[in-house]
Amino acid sequence: MKKLNGAVLGMAGALWRGALFILLPLGRLLGMVLGRWEPPSWSARAGSRLAPARRFAASNAAWVLLLVLLGAGALATPRLMKIDWHGKFAALKSVKPDQGRVTTSDIAVTNPERSAIEDSGKPHPAVLGFSVSAAPLARVGKEASDIAMEPALAGKRVWAEANRLEFTPAEDWPIDVKYTVTLGAKALAPHIDVDRRVVFNSPRFEFKIREATFYQDPVQFTLRKAVFELAFSHPVDVESPEKRLKLSGDADPPACSPSRARRKS
Repeated sequence: MKKLNGAVLGMAGALWRGALFILLPLGRLLGMVLGRWEPPSWSARAGSRLAPARRFAASNAAWVLLLVLLGAGALATPRLMKIDWHGKFAALKSVKPDQGRVTTSDIAVTNPERSAIEDSGKPHPAVLGFSVSAAPLARVGKEASDIAMEPALAGKRVWAEANRLEFTPAEDWPIDVKYTVTLGAKALAPHIDVDRRVVFNSPRFEFKIREATFYQDPVQFTLRKAVFELAFSHPVDVESPEKRLKLSGDADPPACSPSRARRKS
């Protein structure tokens, strides 16, 4: 019991010192404004008469504190009983954290262009352009996460900008392949609402006649020659076009086979 009394007295002393730390400067300030305050003569007599009570409270501090708490509780109980605690707790349970404003975004898909192999160029990326900033802030300028691509293809998926996601393959794009990209829950910022499945196509194989020249011998009129320059989007085997190409005129003369093919890409 003595230890408990000592603990209560220590706590009371700490509270009293804290109160004095605040009240003493305030008292000095009031003394400068209002003048010096003299306590009334009866205060000394009241202090001497209350000395036994102070000694009793000091020796029984724990009991005094308990009585004070019980008295405060008895006075506060009628007021506390009038409070609708059930309604207050129900209101607290109904409070939900702010989910943030949802932002809807559109996606513009840019299919990759063919690689400029004649200049030893690297593959061009497929680009997903968002109408708003959709990347997680920590991922801007870095490789994206939680993204799946079907069929799978090795390469990098980088947030070049907050609204620009680039897919660059480790090697050249396969010819004319349809890819489906699935954006997982962690791929985008949490407030972004967007279609999570996107489709793009790799470059197709194409060729065109870049230049055509017709030649007729000025002496031997029956000797005619046509020279066509073909441009291919991808590397080809020179012998393959020679076997597959045929030349015919508008009047449907006998078909001719090319004498030589030269690759241009």
